[in-house]
Amino acid sequence: MIGIRISVLLILFTCATHSMSAQSIIRGYIQDEGSREYLNGAHIYFRDGNISVLSAENGYFAIEVPTKQPFSLIVSYVGYRSDSINLSVQQDTLIEVNLSKGLILERVEVSSTKDLRGIERSIQIRASDITTLPSLTGETDVLRVFQLLPGISSGLEGNGGLYVRGGSPDQNLILLDGTPLYYAYHLGGFNSTFNPHSVKNTTLFLDYIPAGYSGRLSSVIDVRLKDGGQDRWRTDLNFGLLSTSIATNGPIVKNKLTGSFSLRRTPYD
Repeated sequence: MIGIRISVLLILFTCATHSMSAQSIIRGYIQDEGSREYLNGAHIYFRDGNISVLSAENGYFAIEVPTKQPFSLIVSYVGYRSDSINLSVQQDTLIEVNLSKGLILERVEVSSTKDLRGIERSIQIRASDITTLPSLTGETDVLRVFQLLPGISSGLEGNGGLYVRGGSPDQNLILLDGTPLYYAYHLGGFNSTFNPHSVKNTTLFLDYIPAGYSGRLSSVIDVRLKDGGQDRWRTDLNFGLLSTSIATNGPIVKNKLTGSFSLRRTPYD
């Protein structure tokens, strides 16, 4: 009789422990409320479990939360208003988080007396920064933007190749959505192949290149194209001395499929 009671107590204790430790997975996508562009690197913080994750390039994230217990997720992204989400789930759940712009941060100056050599350094330029720079021919060139940075030069006049800290142009790895481009120029190097109105952002890795980008000595230039807005179609038309270009993106199938198209033509065939 005593053995039966002990067994029953053990079963009840095991069930209670299992129900207390049950976990579910919250999966979701972080995107801009207006354009429906996915946000890469958004911060998702589970306050009660002291767990945080970052969204991937397509805005996707996954985080473990307790089952059948109320909890709170805090989602934040630079330049956007933070959002606090209160949930209670019974099983694995998929959510969608839309963040609105409007948060403007004051400038913060950080200084250090320590030697920072050996730390990975990268420079990211967004599409809004590229298109606002002045250009002699009427169209800003994505690769020429980097020639304004210290330690980078164009070499010969009119040449679009990048010479990073004395290296040659063939020592730079240029990626378009992860695909290597072995020649990224038109008109003998005067202009690059990228339409600035179809570019989402561009990242330049200098000095210390991550292990995932192997095969080059000077730098890595990672160019990412726009995903396509999910709310409406947007079109940019540009007329310049050397070329005319058009870029458009928007939904093809609502909430399922988006498209991004760009075309550039020069009158001097």
